[in-house]
Amino acid sequence: MSAQDPALLNDEFFKIHFEHLATQQKVSFKGWVTSFSDSFNSSWNEQTVYGRMDPLATFQGTSRTISLGFDVVAKNLQEATTNLANISRLIEFLYPVYNDTERSNQNTLKAAPLLGLRWTNLVSNADGGQKLIGWVDGIDYGPDISQGGFMAGGSKHAAPPTVEVFDATNFPMGPGTPPPTAGADAMGVTITEDMIVSKSYVPKQVSLQFTFHVVHTHLMGWTPEKIFGNDSVDYSFPNNSALTYTQQLTTTVITDQAGRTRTIATEGPQAAANENEVLGTPGDS
Repeated sequence: MSAQDPALLNDEFFKIHFEHLATQQKVSFKGWVTSFSDSFNSSWNEQTVYGRMDPLATFQGTSRTISLGFDVVAKNLQEATTNLANISRLIEFLYPVYNDTERSNQNTLKAAPLLGLRWTNLVSNADGGQKLIGWVDGIDYGPDISQGGFMAGGSKHAAPPTVEVFDATNFPMGPGTPPPTAGADAMGVTITEDMIVSKSYVPKQVSLQFTFHVVHTHLMGWTPEKIFGNDSVDYSFPNNSALTYTQQLTTTVITDQAGRTRTIATEGPQAAANENEVLGTPGDS
């Protein structure tokens, strides 16, 4: 697990956001990022010519791939269950959309599983800071069994119980129990129940790793004015742009009879900071 400050995990800026573009389904995870790399590869078509020391090279294009690894960690069963549901949804994002709900030879593909991805400014569109568009060629899913997990589930009756009454006059009652009184009758009851038991193991920590192939949505190259892409992208590509988003801050202010005030940031960017207590009456310097 990464050594990232836990106080940053709930910050919107550090969350990892995914979107299945064809269905507009979204899922996000807290930012326990353990590995990150951003690779740019230029492709050239080389042709060797007789008598020429250097090959003739024709430019094909430059591709971008992002490798990201992160841990999904839970402190209780409820959080672990939510995490597992989100991971399941993310893996479902690898599948396409079909025209029909039934599996058949005639069912046709409607939309490929293109994804949107954003994590801080390091994985975001330089032109506006939105999600990058691309595809994932697979996800490595690894529950850390050494960290333990939680047992979820329960049981319920499959059918009403069956009751059988029998003569228990001579039935042994166990060591230390006096024998029944002579001539007295004893009755016994056997109750049989069929129970449906549901169990599942929910890991505390799951490691995810994938490679994201970026599909560029803006001009990738230089203009005659020596601007890369456009004014928004120039000097910002690939990850030098700032993200703009809305974050709510809730502040509580307490004033006592002496006029002393105490201000506490209870939720938002400053929630994890120490309380700011002002001792003294208004007007004091």
